[in-house]
Formats: sequence, C-alpha cells, structure tokens
Amino acid sequence: MADLYVLLKAQNDDFLQALRTCKVANTPVFFDHKANLLAAICGKVRPTVLLEFAANEFVSEILATEPTADIYMVSEGVDATSVKSTFEKDHVCGVVNGATLTRPSQWEDLLTQIFAAQPDFSDLKSLVGGTSQQQFTLPNSSERTFIMDKIEAGIVAECTGYGEDVARIFSERAITLADELMLNAVFNANPAMKGVDRSLPYPLDENSQVTVEFAAGPKAFAVAVTDKFGHLQKSDVVKHICNPNLLGRISDRVSGGLGLRLAFEGASQLIFDVQENVSTRVVVVTFVVPSQRQFRTNPKSLCFFSRAAAP
Repeated sequence: MADLYVLLKAQNDDFLQALRTCKVANTPVFFDHKANLLAAICGKVRPTVLLEFAANEFVSEILATEPTADIYMVSEGVDATSVKSTFEKDHVCGVVNGATLTRPSQWEDLLTQIFAAQPDFSDLKSLVGGTSQQQFTLPNSSERTFIMDKIEAGIVAECTGYGEDVARIFSERAITLADELMLNAVFNANPAMKGVDRSLPYPLDENSQVTVEFAAGPKAFAVAVTDKFGHLQKSDVVKHICNPNLLGRISDRVSGGLGLRLAFEGASQLIFDVQENVSTRVVVVTFVVPSQRQFRTNPKSLCFFSRAAAP
C-alpha cells in the first residue's frame, strides 16, 4: 500500500480513536501545515492525501507537486460533484461531508475505504505508466544476465521521455539494481546459501526460485524481485539504509546490506513487502529525469510492510 498523508484542521479525537480500532495495517503521517505536506509527497508514487477542508486551490497545488496523488477531502457543506468535476476523477477519489462524521466508527469506515482503494504495488505497469509487465523466473544463479538484458532493452525502448541518451544511462542503473536484488534473493535470503562461492552456478529448486518482474513507461521504470523465504527484518533495512554512515563499512561483496543500500541509492521509491517465513518482495520504482544531479537531489521514499503468514 502507498503512504497516507493527513492534514486536519485540529486534533480530531474521533479520527484518532478510529485509527486505534481500524483493522487495516498502515500508519498515517500527520502534518500541521500544507507546505510540509507538499514537501513530503514530492516524488512519491501515488501518495494518498486526506484533507479536512475543501480548497480547490490546495488540490491544484498537491497535483502540481505530485501529479500521481490520490486525494480524499472532508469538509462541511462541500458540493462533491462540483469539486470532482474540477479535477480528473482519478485524482479526487472521494469528497465527504464532515457533518456526517460524528463518531469514531464513521471515521473508521472512511479509513477502511481509503486503505482498500490504495494502489496495488503488484501492478508495476500502472505505477510507471507503462503498457506491459514482464515476469521472469530465475532457475539458476548464473542466468541473471539474461534477465538484465531484457530489462535494459525494455528501458531503452520505453523510457523515451528525455531521449535515448538519458534512457541508456538509466538502463545501466536498472540492471545494476536488478542484479543486486537478485543476488540478495539468491544468496542472502536463503539460509542454505550463506557462505557459498557466488562465482559458481547454483540451480534453484521450486522452493528457492526467484521471481523478477519489470515494467517501464516514458519517464519511469519499476523492478520487483521476490524470494520464497520472508526472512527480511525491518531492523535490517533501518541498519543498512537509514544510517548512511554504515555504507563505508559495508565493503564485503557478499553483504546483503550493500545490495539494500545500492537499491535505495538508485531508487525514487523502495518498497519491501514481507510475508513472514513465506516471501519477501522488493519493489524499486525509479523516475527518469534529465540529469544525474536532479536525480540525486530529488526526494526518496522508503516503505516497509510486514505481515504474518496466513494460517
């Protein structure tokens, strides 16, 4: 699921109570000023924004900052039809009269509706504005090059928004990301592969095969790699990604931390979806921009979702 960004007029006890009882696992990010919210959503992939007022000008500012945003508006006396007709309906997903939200249960119903409608990160082509999505199975650790060649060709063909030269630069970034994620999935996620010589080929049986997905649009691409173990911990991500001072000490090529950190450096948004002891899916979404300097200064987003295996 995407991040949820909330801007309320004041502290709302009914809303906070609904958050405590809502059965959907996601933690909203609260803001007290619109400028802070605008700065936070810039560069995110389809962030969901909940506003407790109906100002069309502010909606315009949100969409100018992040055109992929999904917006829900709560305000008394607002004409939902008028607001939604001002913008494309894909942007303003819901307009609710605040006078009807008088109990925590009613806020909970709204939250459930919002969470249920959030984007599915399995649909990579929709995230990047592409027309197709490719999927590969890695049956042997030595066959990574075949998949990387397919990804490179796809980006050169599809990421044409800033010309062929820029597309080729980002295709190199994409295959590096894909290779790091595949190496992590093959050698770090699987306890049986710890300490083996990575230069040798290893067949991957049905229980250890790695799935790679890819999609590209005119100005973005996405790569997803899934292992069948589900052992990644949030603490690992925090250790290797959220503390940049560690990067200089992650020098061993067999370290999974190096792969995680390089993936974050090459991503606009990095998403971890862990089903404990079942699978870990890592999704990298990268926006193609005209210059490397602009890419380095653009904001990044990191999401980590973890859930217990189904009984």
